[in-house]
Order: sequence, then structure tokens, then C-alpha cells
Amino acid sequence: MRANRSSLLCCLALVLLALTLIPEVESAKIVRTIVKRKVVKSPIAFFGDNVAKVKQSRFTKVVSRKKIIFNEVRTGKISAVGNPPILMSTTNVGEVADYTFKFKAANTIDATAFIIINFPHKYAKGLGVTGDCAASIFAGQTETEVPCTIKNRRVRINVVSLDAGLIVIKIKGVLNPSQSRGAGNFRIETRKKSRIVDRVSKFYNPSFSRTKVTFSAATFKFGYTGRMYCGASPVLHFTWTNTMKIPSRSWFRLTFPNGVKYNNPRVVLLNAQAKWRVVLRCSAHKNVFKCKNIPRALAKDGKVKLKIWGVVMPEVAGATGSYGFEILERGTNTVFIGKTDVGGQEIRVGKFKNFRVRCRRREKAAETDCGIHFQSTNTIEQGGKITITFPAEFDNIASTCRVHGLRPIKPKKCSNPRRKSAKRRREEAAAAAKGQTA
Repeated sequence: MRANRSSLLCCLALVLLALTLIPEVESAKIVRTIVKRKVVKSPIAFFGDNVAKVKQSRFTKVVSRKKIIFNEVRTGKISAVGNPPILMSTTNVGEVADYTFKFKAANTIDATAFIIINFPHKYAKGLGVTGDCAASIFAGQTETEVPCTIKNRRVRINVVSLDAGLIVIKIKGVLNPSQSRGAGNFRIETRKKSRIVDRVSKFYNPSFSRTKVTFSAATFKFGYTGRMYCGASPVLHFTWTNTMKIPSRSWFRLTFPNGVKYNNPRVVLLNAQAKWRVVLRCSAHKNVFKCKNIPRALAKDGKVKLKIWGVVMPEVAGATGSYGFEILERGTNTVFIGKTDVGGQEIRVGKFKNFRVRCRRREKAAETDCGIHFQSTNTIEQGGKITITFPAEFDNIASTCRVHGLRPIKPKKCSNPRRKSAKRRREEAAAAAKGQTA
């Protein structure tokens, strides 16, 4: 009995010690009564078959009662935000998509925090992610990459610290289930080390749409007009033949290679015979371009072209990544038809304009100052470098040579002689009307 009492007290002491080390989690006072009982044996006489029998009966007797008050840890609640709280870049079955989760956490974790997201059982093990796990967390409009790991259908996202309130997390490259019906509920937990702080067991049960139709090489072409230089803005062309009827108010989604910029982009939709053309209203976020509410339906087997102005190519030479073009159902990420592996283009190095070198002295072996003038195609950002390689004949450049700071060439303000003559003519006409000599 004493051994049982001592072990019970040790367990209670450990629980109280653990509770004192958890300041962030909500707790409540719980009253429990510890009842001690003792087993008592007593003989009972009874009669059966005209024979008296005696049997030992066992029952318990309450010896003492004791109330113990301690704090019980309560797990906080995670609340879904938005409808739906999980936004998938593509909702078609069997497609690879980025998943954005929006929820509110009840508690703040100051250090060693991480988030666990458990995907339903209809997802493939490893979630179909090729390569390393990729995730990011948002603070307003700022997206920051965070480390993550995947084990079976469980994603662990390390965030170090976590504030209570709205949390937006994106997990990239997840393979959608192969069935269109509900995939099952997601479960989300926030943890400090191995202890659960907040959780929700039924976060959201998504459903998926039909299989996406893909353009064939014969029905889809990509091209451009202009020069494909670093920082250049060629006119991009997407030409395709509809294999199905596309209803009006559908959306276009274009995915450009990383590094593109925009300079007053303009998008025009027209048919191949140029019998009609429509200017579309579009918006851009990073390398994704969306055009909403196409004002007219696109007939089956109709040949259509999309032209885009104002897309600035990356300022790094070499082969770009793939382009993507998809037609979506209105207000959703469900794809009617699309192609996401459109081959990239080779971006060539930008060329200097008006390049010239002028040296003050041209005598052999003379020490001189040289001025190098050029106009670059691309912007040279702060911290960038300019490398100047002299011909082999300049083999005696002093180690003490100096390079003066860059001096931009300021354009001169030029007057317009035509404007002056027109003004002069107006003055003369006005003077002639008044009878004066100009």
C-alpha cells in the first residue's frame, strides 16, 4: 500500500512539474477525488441441494477519500479561414497543384515551433512530390520560404516561432488524388517540440473535378514577335484550336518563367481570321497572369489567338523555363483545357548601344586616360558589376590605375523648330488681323 501511495505521489509531482513548464497553453483547474479502497473477505453460508456450503466473498471497503486540485492542459483550437480554407492552384484529378492553407491559431509559440499538416488517406504516400519538400509562409503580401519534410502523408513545417492569429501556408507540388469525390478531412496541429498546442481534426474535405484536357502539339503553338534579349519585351503569341466549346465568362491563366517583369501589359484575344478582337482585363502576381471573364464564348474547332504586350524577359541569358496556358471555369481553379509544358525560349545577352572608346593620347607606350561610353539594354542594379577587358596589346596597365565613378549622360533639352514656326505663324496671323506689322 505504501509503495502504491509513493508511486502515485511521484506521478502527480511529475505532472505538476510538466505543467509549470508550459506557460503558453491555456489551463483550467480540475478537482479530482482520490478514493482508497481495501479488499475484505467474509464467509457466507448458503444452502443448496439440502447441503450447507460456505464460500469466501470478496468486496471492497472505502478506507479514505482525498481531493486533489491541479491544472489540466487544454489544447487550443484551430479555426478555418475562408471558403474554401484550402486553395489549390488546380482542382483537376491527378494534376500537380500548390496548396494554400488559411487558418487561425489560438496560441503563440515563442520558440521551437512547427506545424503538422496531415493529408487524407486518398493522397499518395509522399504526396507525389518530386524532389525536396517546398513550403512558404505569408506575412501580408510577403512570402518567405520555410523548411519542411514529408513522411507518408504528413508534412512538418518548421517556423521557429508562431504568433496567434491568421496563418497562411503554401505547400508546393502536391499530386491531387485520382478520384473526384471527397478526399477526406485534413488535420492540422501546431506544436512546441513534441507537445500539441493547437489542433483541428476536421479542417476541410475537398472535392476534385474531372480530368484536364491537354492541348496537343498540333492544336497549340507558342511564338513571339521581336527580339528575345535580356530585358526585352517581345510580343508573345498563343495560338490554339478549341477541342471543346468554351463558355463565356471563363478565365485564362498564363504561367511565365520565373524572373519576368511587367511594363503596362496589354492582352488582346482575336480569332485567326481577325474578324473580331477583344481587349481583356488581366492581373499579374509574380509569374502568374490571369485574365477574367472572357466576354464571349469560344466555339468548338475555332482557331483563336492571344497576343500579349509588356512582358519583360528575365535579365539573365540562357534557356527560360516552360510557359503554361490554361482555360479555367469561372471563379475556380478547375481547368477546361490547357498545356503547362510549353517549351521555353533561348534568351540572348543584351547588346550595348552607341559603344565607343576615346583615349586622350594615342602615342605608343604613353600613359593616357580613356573614356568608355555605352548605353545598356538592361538596368544595372546597385551592387552590379561592369567588366572591361582591354586588348592584349595593353599589357602594361599600372596597378595604381584609377577608375572614376560612373557618370550618366544627361540628354540635352532640344527645342522643336516646327513648334516654334507654328507659334510664329499664329502670332503673325493674329498681328495681321489687328493690322499690325509682325
